[in-house]
Amino acid sequence: MKRIFIVILLVMYHCLSIAQESSKNLDFSAIYQHFVVMEQLQSGKEPTTNQWADLFDTPAYKTLLDNEFRKPIRFQEVFRAAYLPGYTKDINEILSKIDLKGAWWTSWVTSLLEAYENVPKQKTQLLDLINAYKRLDLSEFAIKESARFLSDEKFEGFPKVAFLIFNDSRGYDPIILSLNSFLKADDARDNNALDCMVNKGFNEHFSFQLLYAHEAFHYYRNKKEEFRFPDDNDPYSSLIWIMNQIANEGIADQIDKVNQYFNPGCFADTREGEQYLNYLAMQPELIKRLDSLFVEIKNYPDSSQILSRKFSKMIPRSGHQTGFYMCNTIIEEFGVQSIRTVSRNPFSFFKLYQKAALKNEKYPVFSKDAIACIEILEEKFSLE
Repeated sequence: MKRIFIVILLVMYHCLSIAQESSKNLDFSAIYQHFVVMEQLQSGKEPTTNQWADLFDTPAYKTLLDNEFRKPIRFQEVFRAAYLPGYTKDINEILSKIDLKGAWWTSWVTSLLEAYENVPKQKTQLLDLINAYKRLDLSEFAIKESARFLSDEKFEGFPKVAFLIFNDSRGYDPIILSLNSFLKADDARDNNALDCMVNKGFNEHFSFQLLYAHEAFHYYRNKKEEFRFPDDNDPYSSLIWIMNQIANEGIADQIDKVNQYFNPGCFADTREGEQYLNYLAMQPELIKRLDSLFVEIKNYPDSSQILSRKFSKMIPRSGHQTGFYMCNTIIEEFGVQSIRTVSRNPFSFFKLYQKAALKNEKYPVFSKDAIACIEILEEKFSLE
């Protein structure tokens, strides 16, 4: 009996050590600083220079600014609109102040403003989530899931994660996750989906673990990409970007979307699930249209920049559903193990899809000229 008790204690200590090691890499400083800036603005006062600096020096905001958003004012104006009494909430006025325009930025500001406005009533829930996530074994799960799709990877240590209020996530270093995305929703369908997962034996934070693992795949995969990204002014830059997105997101979606929308599929009836599945149903026809564009790019290289941008704009949702469809096709014909050989190279991913599609007539295939175009691009942007 004494020996059994000692074994139990050792197992408990091991599990606690893993959770503690994992939680060391979780950074919530952007959430705490969000509260500081929020409360200052709610009092009718502009945050001090130091308060803004403390916010934008957090790992989450610093990473987003360095990699993508560049100017702090793009967040500052949304903070003011959300919390400063009497400040404009007009989206067009906000866009004008931050010198941005277009559908994507309109959607981003609208979504972020809504997320910020919800924070005051969610503060207690957000703090509860922080305490819960510090106790979860996150990183081992993420590493296990990522390893299914990556070859010869040495997963040393745990990926660092920075949280903020954002309504989106990124596979940067550190990984960026939006804490508010995991709160109980006002939409009854979302809450029913969460209850469904628990009823099927998953813990209440399983959706968060899945997204964490999805972003961890990007984190590990992007460290060893097996191709060369073109410069921004290269005529093929838009094309290579979206081809990479298709492969990268399509594989990562195998980690979380399969569980959410197919097996056990508890989130299939949510608004987000319905949207994802509707886009997925469009992919066979979309791939036929992509084939024509590949052929045009091959035949008219002088128009490659215009055609590349057209190609990029044709792909919905940054390539998630297109890549998921192609990845599913490959797995159905060759198994999950085959993805590991192409996961870091979008050109190889497209060519393996072609081999899989040729084995089953229900999948659209690329023409010989389209494949020739992909091979030309592969040679042009190889690492050698």
